[in-house]
Amino acid sequence: MKKIFFIMIIISSFLFSKGSNFKCNSTVSLKEQILNIILKGSNNLNYPFGKMPPLLSFGKDAEDIADYLLSDKKGEKPKDLKYCISCHGLDLKGLNGMSPDISNINQKVKDICSLESGKELFQKGEIARKFKKISLALDYYDKACSYKYIKACKASSIIYLEGLGIPVNEKKSLFYMDKLCSYNDSKSCQFIGMLLIKGDEVTKNTDKGIEYLKRACDLNINGNSCYLLGRLYLDGLYGVEKNISISLNYFEKACDLNNSEACEFINKK
Repeated sequence: MKKIFFIMIIISSFLFSKGSNFKCNSTVSLKEQILNIILKGSNNLNYPFGKMPPLLSFGKDAEDIADYLLSDKKGEKPKDLKYCISCHGLDLKGLNGMSPDISNINQKVKDICSLESGKELFQKGEIARKFKKISLALDYYDKACSYKYIKACKASSIIYLEGLGIPVNEKKSLFYMDKLCSYNDSKSCQFIGMLLIKGDEVTKNTDKGIEYLKRACDLNINGNSCYLLGRLYLDGLYGVEKNISISLNYFEKACDLNNSEACEFINKK
């Protein structure tokens, strides 16, 4: 009865753990790789459910589960899926971090491989940059950025913003900053927002800057962006119209996101 209970953890450790044997460019199919990890087990899982031994499942039972997951949960559910649900929840999303989210394996594998490709391209760009081949470096960075490799997008943006080896290009710098923000990098949303609001290094656009700061704040990651919005509306800085009510709302949100300055301001009220 226990053999299927841990199948999904084995698959997950293979696909999503550091040090797993999963290879993006392997000639072996994804299904074969999944079945191989079920057979051999894994010591690489960094979730509360821990290490998984080999041979917990084999044959048709394991194939049925692999096929079901690789079809994005289409078709008839395998008879032993109830054991997988015990590990990963009804939605297979991992029971709030107890195990990996395996609800969409195909997309997760695609994301992993994109990140791997982005990292490789970024490293090539770094080499080109060391040899002062800036145009070549930017070409590699651009491709890496398209794979959502954050460091590459940032490198391109800074090179164009500061004119490092090439003429300053405000439009292209903002283009890469916008990409970073679209990838839900809250600090980048905040950075581009303040650049546009201040107008020291790029053409001033207060309304657009406020939009970026709001996007950063709405990600509920970076309390600093919410705090900055609170200050802007409280003091009417950089041409922002004063609004005490809006200001307090942002201070409260910033405090909820552990921004100490916002909390201190609220406590004084």
